[in-house]
Amino acid sequence: MIVKPSDIIYHIIGVELDNPNLSVESDGLTDARNAHTDWQMGFTVNKKINSKKLIEGIAKESKLFPFFKGNKLSFNSILDVYTSADFEIKDSDVISYKFDRTKIEDIKTKVILNYYLDYSTDDFKKSTESNNQADTAEEFFNGYSNDYYGIEGEQGDDPIEVKYIRHDETVIKLQRFLLAWYCNQHNICK
Repeated sequence: MIVKPSDIIYHIIGVELDNPNLSVESDGLTDARNAHTDWQMGFTVNKKINSKKLIEGIAKESKLFPFFKGNKLSFNSILDVYTSADFEIKDSDVISYKFDRTKIEDIKTKVILNYYLDYSTDDFKKSTESNNQADTAEEFFNGYSNDYYGIEGEQGDDPIEVKYIRHDETVIKLQRFLLAWYCNQHNICK
């Protein structure tokens, strides 16, 4: 059974869509597989579905950014740790620059996921909130404090609907990834 998001996308494009000329950029696929250790996607396709929408949905519920270079499938993956060797901007490449920061109101300190879609009723059977799982940055990350940013209470949006995950540990990994993405104010260099 194929359960990793990168392998599902590769299978859909290469096998289900019968693309005999497809090749895959092996380093990108390896990085994508490593970035999703122990992630398990699970879903049922109960009617005709647009393959592009399915791939977009799976990518949205993971740390993947799939793309094509010519006829070669590749993946950019969000890694857990980056070093200076992973990126470099040369002075000679910069014409002008501007620094900015994430707006305080865009910081999310609480993320709730509704998951395990019941296809017969089109309802979600589980929620990270109702399962008494951690759903705030302060619960997930040691030393994180809303007070640092002057945030009182928790900031979050409506629950996020996750259609392609049924596995409890995978939804916790996605929740932690989304919190890490949104719970800090980031410097933005343009």
